[in-house]
Amino acid sequence: MDKELLKELICKEYPNLIRHLRVLEVEADDLEDVADEVIEKALKYYRNLREPEKIGAWIKTIADNTAKRYFRKKNRRDKLRVDLNTEFGEIDIEDILVEEVTTEKIIVEAEARELVETLLDTLSADGRRIVRMRFWGEYKFREMADILNLNENTVKSIYFRSLKKLKEAYLRISGEEIRYGR
Repeated sequence: MDKELLKELICKEYPNLIRHLRVLEVEADDLEDVADEVIEKALKYYRNLREPEKIGAWIKTIADNTAKRYFRKKNRRDKLRVDLNTEFGEIDIEDILVEEVTTEKIIVEAEARELVETLLDTLSADGRRIVRMRFWGEYKFREMADILNLNENTVKSIYFRSLKKLKEAYLRISGEEIRYGR
């Protein structure tokens, strides 16, 4: 494959790459750096791409492997950062990008996003990541286990416990009674 054609195809896949990395919960501050690393690898190993029409899946695979490495480094950084957090505090701001046109649509979607974020905040970090990967990334349990370096059964347990917690949190917020078995 010609390297210039590859660059053109990668440019077309870039929005999908960014969306994919967001689903994997790569932090907003690190998003472009991780995406750049994926692109560098794609350009370096472009000879491995046998079928140009499958470039999306190929880049997604590179992104998954790059994200694995990112989370390993991030976990090491976070362990080191614990002492800094207690001394200086931490600011956690999540950017919400709105692409809608009508005011009504913006308000409805913002309220829905806020509710989803509120519900997801009741989960552990792993629970949030796994639920997002399953629903928005449409990952299989095996894929999530590989990316997160966890046992597949552990991923399943976290997922199903998280769904139960989400249901309970939703029922609490909506004021409905919690009824098990439904």
